[in-house]
Amino acid sequence: MHRLIVLAALLAALTTAHTAGHSLADARRGHDAGVTGRSESGDAPQTPPPGTFNLVRYPAPPGDLAAYLSLPPKGSAKHPAIVWITGGDSAAIGDMWSEQEPKNDQTASAFRKAGIVLMVISLRGGNDNPGEREGLYGEVEDVKAAGDYLARQPYVDPARIYLGGHSTGGTLTLLTMAATTQFRAAFAFGPMATPSRTYMAALGVQVASQEDLDRRAPIRFLSAIATPAFIIEGEDGNAKAFAASRQHEPERPLPPRLPRKPLHRARSGKRHHRQTNPQRHRPRLSDRVERRRDGGTVQVLAALSGTPSTEGTPVKPAYILIDVETVLPGKIGASAPPESP
Repeated sequence: MHRLIVLAALLAALTTAHTAGHSLADARRGHDAGVTGRSESGDAPQTPPPGTFNLVRYPAPPGDLAAYLSLPPKGSAKHPAIVWITGGDSAAIGDMWSEQEPKNDQTASAFRKAGIVLMVISLRGGNDNPGEREGLYGEVEDVKAAGDYLARQPYVDPARIYLGGHSTGGTLTLLTMAATTQFRAAFAFGPMATPSRTYMAALGVQVASQEDLDRRAPIRFLSAIATPAFIIEGEDGNAKAFAASRQHEPERPLPPRLPRKPLHRARSGKRHHRQTNPQRHRPRLSDRVERRRDGGTVQVLAALSGTPSTEGTPVKPAYILIDVETVLPGKIGASAPPESP
């Protein structure tokens, strides 16, 4: 039988300095980014081919930043939308429209193909953007600004805007969720729990001290996340780092009602960090769907098909809880009421 693993409670304290509900703003108040060196900005973003995206600029604290915004849907209905932060160098965007190998497809095209408005953002200091890279610091404000921009689009339902990202983008997703409640929910694929100096250098910044790194560590601010956030990770990736901060519930069948806890972690059934990318998982999420109600929010329980590990040992499928509009916009549309249990 397929099982759902949900880590249902946060530890009261991760360090002597961390308390439950300790917000990102509190931790960063009075501190700058602590960056001692950074990479130079890069080239202007590529122009998308017709029929894929529009290249837009969204206003943010450093100035107008580049983003790829999927084409407006036809009709007058307002649609769900997602702000997407790429992995690797999340400050810059590039080709998000070409077909990629499934083993490392980071285009997030499954959202766009499902009819969800997709906004892929760049950040301060990336591409030809104004501002300087801060590496998971001031970029939080850029992400919030992108959500504001998306909410102003006439074809977007401002009450159904989500946030998501992979790897570095997943890390920034969690940090942003600890600083705002403007997004309906968030999906962090393979985030980093505690960034290191080596990790930050790969993002193009050098950080001065361990305290500066701590202020970039999502693991310290999970208890400040007040809206649903889902951490999705392979068993051999960063999952253990997040699991160490939470109390485990025993593996058990799905409860009759979905948990009301704001933060969930579901084991994806994939072995490695890179395998937990949305392009591989999203098209399969409607394979088996059970609709339920939780405080008026319709959600789905969706099965992920297991794949062999690199050692050839089959990996058990698992379940991931995801808000229904992100996977089934055609079945529960913009104006359709939620189904009863």
